[in-house]
Amino acid sequence: MAYIAGGCIGGATVGALRPLLRWQVGAMLVAVMGVMPLFFAINILRFGWFSVWTAGETGQTIGASIVMGVLLGNRHWHRNPEA
Repeated sequence: MAYIAGGCIGGATVGALRPLLRWQVGAMLVAVMGVMPLFFAINILRFGWFSVWTAGETGQTIGASIVMGVLLGNRHWHRNPEA
């Protein structure tokens, strides 16, 4: 259920921020914001609810979101520069 919720929230975020996809930095920002709910959902399944997370687990979630978001956003922008 967490994967479904994370995917739905991420998809809604990408849809709401779609106008930013016309710029490269905007595409990377949209992708970071889009994958963050999914990474949070994955880590909720791995570690439990937020209240039991350590700073390292929170940092891992945010760091993974930034790395994957930048890579995916840059890839999207290069493949669809007119988006």
